[in-house]
Amino acid sequence: KQCSDPSSNNGLFSGFEKFIDKVHELWIKPISEPPHVQWATLISKARDMGERNANEPIARILARHYQWTLTKAFALYEHVIIVEDNLDYRPTFLPFMLDGKNAIENDDSIFCVGGWNELESSTFVHNASRVYRTDIFPGKAWLTSKTVWESIRHDFPTSEWEQWMRFNTTMKGRDCIVPEMSHLTIGDEASKRFLQITPGLSVVLGEHATGSLPFNRLERHEYQQQIEAMVDKALVIPFGGPSLGDVKVMLHHIVTSSIISYKIPLDDYDCVVVLYELRDYESLAQELRISTKQRRSWNGLTVLYLPSNCQFNTLILADTNQVRLFPKLYNAPFVGLQPIVSGTDQSCDYACAQHSLQCEQDQFVHIDNCDTMMRHFNCTSCWLGVNGPDIPVLVVSEEKPSLFGLCLLAYPSKELPTCEAHNWASKRLCPCANTDKGGKGFGWLDLLPSFS
Repeated sequence: KQCSDPSSNNGLFSGFEKFIDKVHELWIKPISEPPHVQWATLISKARDMGERNANEPIARILARHYQWTLTKAFALYEHVIIVEDNLDYRPTFLPFMLDGKNAIENDDSIFCVGGWNELESSTFVHNASRVYRTDIFPGKAWLTSKTVWESIRHDFPTSEWEQWMRFNTTMKGRDCIVPEMSHLTIGDEASKRFLQITPGLSVVLGEHATGSLPFNRLERHEYQQQIEAMVDKALVIPFGGPSLGDVKVMLHHIVTSSIISYKIPLDDYDCVVVLYELRDYESLAQELRISTKQRRSWNGLTVLYLPSNCQFNTLILADTNQVRLFPKLYNAPFVGLQPIVSGTDQSCDYACAQHSLQCEQDQFVHIDNCDTMMRHFNCTSCWLGVNGPDIPVLVVSEEKPSLFGLCLLAYPSKELPTCEAHNWASKRLCPCANTDKGGKGFGWLDLLPSFS
């Protein structure tokens, strides 16, 4: 684990004193070290692992660096904590991680324990002991075990390692645990700009207890039952359609604690589910003044507990294309949807027509994931968040050496793929269906109420 220099950290290590004897080794990197030295050290270590081409992308250097570091660390220890060096420690960090170590030892369904909550906000942080499951690798500050490392190390990628950690093929159905209150704060000046674009971020730390946290409440089956009970009794409203204005008014009330009236009937509900599609998540996050990075959802749901002055207790954000465990919320793919591989430089309109099917543009979301791409292509790795109307694709041209063999995915990009797009360097995966035979379902907005 990398740590900032304790002598320069304004007492943030003082809360660690009674726990420090449980840590075998601290790898110290002074916070006064200038950036060029940090990168020189990183690149030097990467060179120790083999020759480096002068034009090699930094993503490949980082992947090799992390692989080397984790391999060395797990050769010595059963549990390792990795922390990005622009974070400062709260006194609760190490005791939280030690509790997490015990949890990961006793629960095979836990992939990692994260110390950072990407969605931390002064509106939604009320309980320093509350923890959540997430099926998205959180990054920044995390603990994992040698058992987990042994299950993934042979497939470690040559590039984009952090994206790879988020794939289902890597996590293999396991979850990470993250806190409601982050146990670190943003340290360097560049990262503090994040606070300017996320004004609701909480930077206040009270004197919270550092005893055992309730990891025992996160047994997967029990956790799922708790979420299902909330969803079953919730009012479900869409972030879209004719009620969008009313929903935005409600969200404004939550964030500002203002006394206003709106048309959505909330009197009989303790929980409200806001159903959205991925392309609308950034707008939804901005309304709530939380980070637009979605790294805390579990099976497509993000649970947010509200201040006591709200009309209801819990707000759940639900990605309608990801909530497969919750049928009443899930925008299921068309019956008979078939992923079809196109030829090089072929459109999906053409590829589907070759099978007497038609391309369904709104179904790309159901095939735009690494698991599906890996089943149809021999991808060396997957890259997320690639913009382009032809995504998802496999790059097949060696004239694109930095991308050759990679599967490029749109998720979580907002740009929607089109059926007519094609690219000379790639093959597409296409969502094809025969809608003349009853394959087409209803749009999710058609099934939800309007309050206008």
